[in-house]
Amino acid sequence: MTEFDYVCLFLAIPVGLALTELAQGISLALRRRDQISLGRLTPLLLLFVLFLSALMIETFWQLREQVVVNAGLIFAGLVFTIVFYVAASFVFPERADDRVSLDEWFMQSRRFSLGGTSALVLIAFFTFLHFDVLETGRDGWIEVIVLLAFLAVAAWPIARALRAPTIAKALRAMILLDILYGALVITIIVTMS
Repeated sequence: MTEFDYVCLFLAIPVGLALTELAQGISLALRRRDQISLGRLTPLLLLFVLFLSALMIETFWQLREQVVVNAGLIFAGLVFTIVFYVAASFVFPERADDRVSLDEWFMQSRRFSLGGTSALVLIAFFTFLHFDVLETGRDGWIEVIVLLAFLAVAAWPIARALRAPTIAKALRAMILLDILYGALVITIIVTMS
């Protein structure tokens, strides 16, 4: 068993539970669609969280050669994945009462779901950048500039979605956010193949 495999044993559980929360939320919403207004914001948030899941898994895989088992890494990984689980658990309501609007649920819980996942994005990007610079031995200034430019562009729709006073304004911000992260995932897929 490699050190990467050992760390994955601990981190896979909260990530798997987070994905289970999302799958259960989708399932409940679809089964009770006559009682639940699906809206657009929660499906866009779901897409955003799935993009982040793909990026998180890809980032961890890229760092597999640098993984050294120690209590600090395991603790940081568990905190990261548990925050991810908590954020994912706020994407859908725990139970669907009659006439629940998922757009209204998004507006009420977005600080936990969108805010939590957005904080994790920052941590993941800087962690990846740190390990990439250590691995290559480069100064990493180009990557730092690209990363900061991406974060500056991505921060605007996140801030707009978190502070939007209306569902329509939050919807526009979430569409832009999903386009940005979708493009990032596609870019990673293309460059890795």
